[in-house]
Amino acid sequence: TEQSADVCSFAVEENSVKLNGILPSEVWPGPKSIYIYHDFRNASAGAPEAPGGVTVTGTVQASNTELKPTVKLYAASDTAHETALYIAEVGTAVSISGQGSWSFSISDVAAGTYDLVITKDGHQDSVQQITVSNANKNMGVIALSVLATSTWSGDSCTVTLEVFEEGVSVMVASYEDGKLEKVEYLTMYDDTAILTGDNVKVFFLNDETHAPIRKVMEMIKT
Repeated sequence: TEQSADVCSFAVEENSVKLNGILPSEVWPGPKSIYIYHDFRNASAGAPEAPGGVTVTGTVQASNTELKPTVKLYAASDTAHETALYIAEVGTAVSISGQGSWSFSISDVAAGTYDLVITKDGHQDSVQQITVSNANKNMGVIALSVLATSTWSGDSCTVTLEVFEEGVSVMVASYEDGKLEKVEYLTMYDDTAILTGDNVKVFFLNDETHAPIRKVMEMIKT
């Protein structure tokens, strides 16, 4: 690449790419490549001098202040969300009107397009695609919806699906002394399952295979 009559120098220094000694205007991570853009018309157009980029912040609101949410950034091309590129530091919960509020911060984020994925047991996942440039980004308040509610009455546990989102389905399984007793599926808002046992678990299901993806709730009879 040339800049007028001058040759543009390219260097990789401590996980940063520099052009003519400065950070480029934009860097986009791709599935197998990294795409770099820089505007040489303005020497100050480069990103700020930071180890990996900028800071992404925000606040998560959800129920159950005893359990922190998990906040991660994935490359937008990683649609299955298999490899997290960044994991947020999540602060201590602040209780507001019966809800928990957690601030989060992700430092040194390189410019690019990402999926911001927030998960918390008992809640519907939050997935937002965001674009990070050369300025810090505040995501504001992100509220998580309660996935399901549960109540015990003697040996019976009633689980009710609380989400309105189409396509959300869960599997409810009951256990007695570690042995699987019964399985039921909830697919619509206000669907209810009543199971007996000493332990009930709720799993997210794969939309295509209906196989459990991960456990999102566990209720133990006390």
